[in-house]
Amino acid sequence: MMLLLATVGIHAGCTTVPDSPGDPNSNARPNASVNPLQGLPACTSETRWLKGLPRDPRTYYGVGSAAIGYEPLSHAIKRANDSARSEILKQIDVVVSSETEISSRRDRNDYGSRFSSSIREAISAEAPEMELAGMAIQEQCVDWARQTVYALATLDRKRAVENLRNERSRLDAEMADLASVPADIPRTEQLRRLLPALSLIERHDVLTESLNRIADSPPPRSPTKDSLEARIDTLLEELTVTLNPQGSEASEISRYLSVDLADMGIRVIPQSPADLVLEYTLDTRDTSQGGMYFAFADARVSVRDVNGRLVNAVESRIKEGSPISAEHARKKAVEEVGKELGSVLSSTLLTKL
Repeated sequence: MMLLLATVGIHAGCTTVPDSPGDPNSNARPNASVNPLQGLPACTSETRWLKGLPRDPRTYYGVGSAAIGYEPLSHAIKRANDSARSEILKQIDVVVSSETEISSRRDRNDYGSRFSSSIREAISAEAPEMELAGMAIQEQCVDWARQTVYALATLDRKRAVENLRNERSRLDAEMADLASVPADIPRTEQLRRLLPALSLIERHDVLTESLNRIADSPPPRSPTKDSLEARIDTLLEELTVTLNPQGSEASEISRYLSVDLADMGIRVIPQSPADLVLEYTLDTRDTSQGGMYFAFADARVSVRDVNGRLVNAVESRIKEGSPISAEHARKKAVEEVGKELGSVLSSTLLTKL
């Protein structure tokens, strides 16, 4: 459930609420596109949860709002409900996103750790957010003067802890299944099977942090998660790549590929045997028109594993112009195509293992 909506800041048991609703007797008319028979009560000065919420340590509260605009009232109600639920999730930090911080133990300045961090960031960016069973929309109202729908969501603290523990145990079980991948098969095959565990590890870490905040006692460490995480980090640190240009022209982009891969923390070795082999070609041609020289550079990179299986393929075509000479235009085109391939390849190297 992606809840990328405008929400109201809130803390456990209390809230900073939106502006008080307008006068229900205001002459402002409802939007013509909404259905006044939706059954939603009007916000009034007696709508207490818009003024302040109880300070109840047993319950989480979330207040959300959504402008009606030029859409059916049902759409605004759904957005207000999602906004209210999102406020509760914020309080217990049950969010995994591209902003997930990589812990200091993964931030060493060696090759494998940098590569591991970049892979984790890509995984956490794609990891879904979770929902909590037991979260309920308790009340709703509409402020016609402000053309805004408000919603109140609640979640029992004890049930929230139970849900988080259950989800954490489920992730432990999934990771235990993945940990059974044999250690005597090629590194790339191990990584292909184990990389899906990174999203489980990130979610597990977030759940653990959430439980540390709201549970009476911290959750126990997970030996399964710790050993699986260490195994993946080691595999990434030991992963090797070698470059294999196909033809003399292709050699001209070798240094660009090598620099980008090294910057990502990928270990490039001069020759096989390596876990992955990059085979690449480069073709250039030039032309001139109106006193300008133009060059075209077409390049393709194929990534193969130790068994020769095609793992990934990237291609690029660049056109560059120069008023100086055809050679100058060609040099610019080769440089740009090499940089583009290196950038794309370093960020997608393991996506198709």
